[in-house]
Amino acid sequence: MDEICKERFGGVDKRVDEVGVRQTTYLRLAFATHGTVVTLFVVIVAYSRYDLTTEKAYLRAEMTRLKDDIQRFEKDAQERINSALGLAQSAPDLEAYTSEGQPLDGREVTAQFKRDDDGKRYLLFRYILRNKGDALCSNYWIKIYCSKPLIPDGALGCTDENPGFDYEDIFRPDEPWFRAIPSKLSMGLNWTLYLDPASEPQPASYPILLKVYYPDSVVKSFRFNLLIKEPLRIK
Repeated sequence: MDEICKERFGGVDKRVDEVGVRQTTYLRLAFATHGTVVTLFVVIVAYSRYDLTTEKAYLRAEMTRLKDDIQRFEKDAQERINSALGLAQSAPDLEAYTSEGQPLDGREVTAQFKRDDDGKRYLLFRYILRNKGDALCSNYWIKIYCSKPLIPDGALGCTDENPGFDYEDIFRPDEPWFRAIPSKLSMGLNWTLYLDPASEPQPASYPILLKVYYPDSVVKSFRFNLLIKEPLRIK
């Protein structure tokens, strides 16, 4: 009986075993294939993320370079415009000198007594303004500070803090004889200080403060003495 069963069903058992082996192989292959697909998917995702990060970094670098190029272009264009207009990038730099060409600061300048056609008395002194800078100085103001007995005609007193001085006289850019000072140019100026009728200065040396105001809030100060050699006549 056993022999008969073995003979009849032995082949079946063999085929079953073969099927089991094939199923195991298929499962292993499926798992291997699935693992490969998953791995490939992870690699693709990682590469995509890397590629996107690289692209963003490249775009940021290009934007920075473009901004730099635009700034350089604007600067170059402004320099060309200024060059065409005869202007320069640096600021003007004004210095004051005596009529003999010596630095005004700390010097003594002789004043001349004058009268105009209406008989009004004034003091006249000369000095030089030189623009040492590389830019045209087209807009500047000048103030002269003094004290008794030098009393400017119509003086209202100092409008800012300058210890030791009672009065000020001002030169504005809207004056008829105003002139711009080009770069490296020296220009001789006359200051006419009209005197109040009550002013009776005697021959002496009087302290003066000269201030020059020009663009970008620059202020240059020069202290000197105004020398009067002859008495001023009242009439």
